[in-house]
Amino acid sequence: MTKLSELISNNFSLSPTNYNTISNGNAERIKLKDLLDRPLEKKDNGSDVGFSAYLSQSDYYFMRAKSLDSKFFTPMPFGEAVVPMNKKFFQQYNLKKGDILISKDSNIGECVILSKDMSNFMPCGALYRLPLSKNKLYVLAMIKSEDFRKQLDKIVPIGATIRHAGKKFLECTIPFPKNNRETVIKNIEDLVAQLIEIERLIIDKDNQIVNKILSELLSGCKKDIINIHFKTNLSEIIESARLDAGYYAPMAKKQKAILANYQYGSQTLEEMGYTIKRGQNLQISNIGKSVYSDTFKEGYYTVIKPTNFSDYGTVESFEYLGNKNKLITLNDGDIVFSGEGTVGKCILFTDTQEKWITNIHGMVLHKDNAHLVESAFVSCFLRFLRKWGYYDHFTVGGQGGSLGKNYWDAVLIPNMPSEVKNEIANLYFSKGNNTNKLDNMGIIQLDKTKKEIEAKLFLLINQIITE
Repeated sequence: MTKLSELISNNFSLSPTNYNTISNGNAERIKLKDLLDRPLEKKDNGSDVGFSAYLSQSDYYFMRAKSLDSKFFTPMPFGEAVVPMNKKFFQQYNLKKGDILISKDSNIGECVILSKDMSNFMPCGALYRLPLSKNKLYVLAMIKSEDFRKQLDKIVPIGATIRHAGKKFLECTIPFPKNNRETVIKNIEDLVAQLIEIERLIIDKDNQIVNKILSELLSGCKKDIINIHFKTNLSEIIESARLDAGYYAPMAKKQKAILANYQYGSQTLEEMGYTIKRGQNLQISNIGKSVYSDTFKEGYYTVIKPTNFSDYGTVESFEYLGNKNKLITLNDGDIVFSGEGTVGKCILFTDTQEKWITNIHGMVLHKDNAHLVESAFVSCFLRFLRKWGYYDHFTVGGQGGSLGKNYWDAVLIPNMPSEVKNEIANLYFSKGNNTNKLDNMGIIQLDKTKKEIEAKLFLLINQIITE
């Protein structure tokens, strides 16, 4: 029951979030501001720059709030998350390994720790660097928990399109165990340290994949494509029947020429034996009524949506669907490609369960008797094309665009030597026997280990909160 005094204290706001109650359990709670080494100051806040400061290439980068992701303990290092910027506008924040950044705007409360020095990165105005040295990884884990999120949502109403928390996040409390305090804190910090190391390895292996592919492409190009000036003539426009300027951009033609002139040739996915089809249509008009769940339930289908794909070829989260019909399921060796919105994100299925499906926004690339190494390589190359900016020239429509089946002829897969394919595939999906060591795991195995550790971590956090 809401009291009149509560209405008055909330300026008579009728937003339900202002009156949510949060169970504090039996843990000892300390406000985040009281855990800092000193009060938060203006110098701890990043700065903003205008679009005029953005460049296509630079040794200096502008770190946006998008670099803080709820699924990662370290910042996203590429794409829209970080933007190359003009050195003239760069302000030195001297970001160091171990610094903790938290967002006060938009994705408020998202928090990460730097796994390396980033002195050539400038944080945006939405980010604060927390002056925190004691129990750093423990506090980070608690900020990443659902408990902290609920507190912040209560303080900052969620109705607004873009939320601004200011320094209100400092009023949220961090729970500490009353029993075996030092031991429990160490256990939490050990788990967080493992997650940080796994994320470092995933990013490192992904960078290796991109660099190996690009190096092989450029060294194996039969012509000096770099120095060719590409022009567009009328016959080309008539043949392609496309009027969007990006399709004829010099960079688009240069990239396509690099693929087409690879020394060992290139093939379309269809020529390689892959069929391309849409995932399951989950609309009521197609499969009838369904029951959805955020947690696993026996007999339900596991839905793998492209919106839940990471940039590294992994699935960040799953959804579950109860339906009495026999739906189109996925098989080992299948690749699911995001054909809309975030075009180019894709994953390979290597340990597919009985009732795994994707939705209509996912393009399923299927090959009978697919060899996992080949499919792993193809998956890596399709993601490389996204990071290379290749799809940007061929997608159509707004909100990220889409890559329809009619445009897949522009997606060429080079016939790289077997040893190169194996090396690239092994970084993504390791079939080696000695996969108990993190260094020997591929990205898929690392992600599986990461999810297991996260489950332990958040179970332990819940036990601390409830004591």
